[in-house]
Amino acid sequence: MAKSAVLELKGEEVKAVEEFAAATKSVREFRRAQAVLCKARGMSLEQIARLLGVHWSTAQRYIARYRERGMASFRDRPRPGRKPKLTEEARQKLLKAALRSPRLFGFLKNNWSLGMLRLYLKRETGIDISEVQIWRVLNKSGVVYKRPKLVAPEKRGKRAKKVENYKRIARALLKKG
Repeated sequence: MAKSAVLELKGEEVKAVEEFAAATKSVREFRRAQAVLCKARGMSLEQIARLLGVHWSTAQRYIARYRERGMASFRDRPRPGRKPKLTEEARQKLLKAALRSPRLFGFLKNNWSLGMLRLYLKRETGIDISEVQIWRVLNKSGVVYKRPKLVAPEKRGKRAKKVENYKRIARALLKKG
């Protein structure tokens, strides 16, 4: 294991790092800030690694990056790869629409289909994504897509009579009690 020099931080730097660590919701960012604070307090890389549950070379890298870039080293850098097609604003629009009737948006059906949601999204935002992707967005957000249960017209009357009968019995029982 390589020895690293002591990290000297001024009072305001320590305070800024502590405030950052307290405010962040990211475990990785918190861990990076803690490594810097521990090194400033004189702990060895091995002690820091054990405390944070990382390899000593990872702790060393956190500290080296802090020396190079300062507070910016705590933040995650942008990941490589294609940016998502669906913006957060478009995602919110999709979710709001999915929870309301399609008739409010000019469709003639009572229930959404994935194809209709796709058309709505393309019409409103210009973003064209697959129905599978729409399903993933809905599923991840907890929106459950279920086809309505179809009931034959002759059974609707029987069901209504049953419900009315249960209500009548419940009223009678409440009067007795």
